[in-house]
Parts: sequence; structure tokens; C-alpha cells
Amino acid sequence: MSSIKALQDSIKIICLGIDYRRYAKFRLLTPAVVVPPNTGEAYVSRHRGAPTAREYQFCESFVIECAIHLQSFTFEVDHGDPVHLNLVYRNDEPVNK
Repeated sequence: MSSIKALQDSIKIICLGIDYRRYAKFRLLTPAVVVPPNTGEAYVSRHRGAPTAREYQFCESFVIECAIHLQSFTFEVDHGDPVHLNLVYRNDEPVNK
């Protein structure tokens, strides 16, 4: 991922009101989902061993807190369509969910 994409993703997280330091820790503790360009098949890349109980508890709490926080983040623009912020990329291109 380019430096500009990484910066854009960081700004999106901050704009959503998510604590970036906690987000960075969550990203370090969780495996990445990888989608090779030639297959399109996603797989989970595990770069470290199983999490400790404390790491698991942190990740679980982080996901729940973010889900509760983001529930109130849907908004509409003038034309009435809901706005969705895309945080998923495949080959440095946004993936619409």
C-alpha cells in the first residue's frame, strides 16, 4: 500500500472518531486478509501465533466499542443517498461493500 493510501486510511479512521492508537494496536494483533490479484480468492495471513487472553479481550472490546460508536455514523447528503466510507482495498483500489 502506498504512503498516500495509508495516510488516507488513517484520516478516515480518525474522522470516524475511532482512537487511532487503539486501531493500530488492533491491526497489529489481528491477521490480514489477502486477495492476490491473479486469483481473487481471499485468504487470512497469520503473521504471529495465537493471541493471549489479554490480547483477545482487547480486540473483542475494541470491535464492540467501534460497532456501537459507528451505529450513529450513517448520514445522508443532499440527494438523499446514504454515504458509506470505504475502508477496504484490493490491489490499492476501493472495494465497494
